[in-house]
Amino acid sequence: MSVEPVSPPELESPFYRVGRTTMPMAFCTLGGLAILAALYAAFYDPWYMARWSGYVLAGLVIEALYMLLSTGRLRLRSGSSAVTAAILVMTIPANMPAKPVLFALILAIVLARMPIARGGLHLNPALVGRLFLMIAYAEDIVGWILPGMDADAVTTATPIELYHAEEFTYSLRDLLMGRIGGSWEGLYDMVPGGPGEAFAPVILLVGVLLYWRGIVAWRTGVAFVVAFAASCAVMHEPVLFNVFSGAIVFSAVFIAGDPKTTPVSKGGQLAGGIIAGVVNAVIRKHTYYSEGIVFSFLIVCLLAPTLDRIALWLRSRWLQRRRLSVLN
Repeated sequence: MSVEPVSPPELESPFYRVGRTTMPMAFCTLGGLAILAALYAAFYDPWYMARWSGYVLAGLVIEALYMLLSTGRLRLRSGSSAVTAAILVMTIPANMPAKPVLFALILAIVLARMPIARGGLHLNPALVGRLFLMIAYAEDIVGWILPGMDADAVTTATPIELYHAEEFTYSLRDLLMGRIGGSWEGLYDMVPGGPGEAFAPVILLVGVLLYWRGIVAWRTGVAFVVAFAASCAVMHEPVLFNVFSGAIVFSAVFIAGDPKTTPVSKGGQLAGGIIAGVVNAVIRKHTYYSEGIVFSFLIVCLLAPTLDRIALWLRSRWLQRRRLSVLN
């Protein structure tokens, strides 16, 4: 009597503290993102939590339909598409029209997220979706308008956009507390950026909890922030303001912490974080864009296999030399 071998559960991450499948990891991450969404709803937009939840549900529906078309069974593979949706909608204007967001979700999940486990190119799907919006809906992606604002009557700016245009640094205390508002010299009404940018201390706390639970990696994110801060200092830019404005802290946790689309080796993670930090600082300083997260981390995604090979080669050379020194 022959017994067929039992296949091991599908693994998407090297961290197992919440189980050996990705669904528990996805929903723990989703819980952290839900805290940030709820804070944004409480401070700025009471209806945001409902819209955010709708997009998260849409991500799950798209994943289930993908599985139906590819396997003939209506089921979820891992639930990670909900995290992709949650991250994407927290990096764009809260009131962005639904149609382009849904287009971006379909592109991100069907072309970037779902093929990953089958050997596809490991691009971060939320960044792929945002890149699509930057190209196809360039005006909507920078439409930072709070509820009740007349888009034709006021000119708005986020703290990082105001610095990019006028070199004015918003109060660091207000940035950390998520109190972004008021007017600057009667020219700009101040608004927060994406809902994932407004509460840096809470983001850091969530990141620590996710790392403690074994869900996100820390080396790439820490290297990213340190390299970004050092690059700002070299270019004579205000370091703390740049670190805590825009999506730096959010990306350090939820983009750099993704172990599937960033390098897996320790050396590769550090190198990837450094590359992302330097590239993002250069984009902020010397280009039209006030934020360079999409470009800097997509570059790291593309370089991840190469960085891992280099790191492992250097590690093997070091171990070989150490062994020879011991033998001699």
